[in-house]
Formats: sequence, structure tokens, C-alpha cells
Amino acid sequence: MHRYQHIYAWFFYCLMTISWIIAKDFKRLKKYKEMGAKLGGKRKYNRLLVDVIISKVLYYGIFLILPLFTIPVSWYWIVGGFLLMHFTSGLVLSTIFQTAHVVPTSEYPVPDEEGELSNN
Repeated sequence: MHRYQHIYAWFFYCLMTISWIIAKDFKRLKKYKEMGAKLGGKRKYNRLLVDVIISKVLYYGIFLILPLFTIPVSWYWIVGGFLLMHFTSGLVLSTIFQTAHVVPTSEYPVPDEEGELSNN
């Protein structure tokens, strides 16, 4: 299966931002809560969860619902454009991130005992 990774990986790279808008924010928020990380200053987990949900509703409303009602083209053109936007941005972002992380000169700082990274 990995023999053909150089062929099919590009398709999965295109799905990166689709994954972000569907689930990644919720997974990260849950993970940070389980880790006991400080989330958003003084705001509690439930308030941050509400903020994420509101931002998702606004995002889908602005980039999908609003165009469906205001642009006089068929719905599949709007959805296709939305997916094309995410496929393009996913491919560009993953290519940039990959080249930044696979070069041998990359350095990955390690946090101290308190989980803090030094800020140079």
C-alpha cells in the first residue's frame, strides 16, 4: 500500500483543510481539556466550545449558505467551488508544511518541566 503513496498522498493532502473545518477544532479542544491545558485565558471549556460552534456556523453560513441564496447559479457550482477552494488551500498548505518539516536542518525545541518553551 505504501508503494503507491507518492501517487495517492496528493489527494489526501487536498483534504487537509476539509478535516480542519469538520473535526480538528473539536478534537483539539477536547485534547487540551484532557491535558489540563490553559484554554483561552479565563474562559472555561464550555464557553470555548460554544465559541467554536458559533464560529463553525458563521463559517458555513458565510461560505456556503449565503452564496447559495445570493448567487444565481446552481447549488452544485457553489458546493464545487467551496470544495475546490479547500482542495487548493489544503494542497498548498500541506506542501509548504511538508517541506518545512522534512528537511534535515529542522530543529524541534523541547518544552521544560512546566511545559513552557523558551522564547528567544
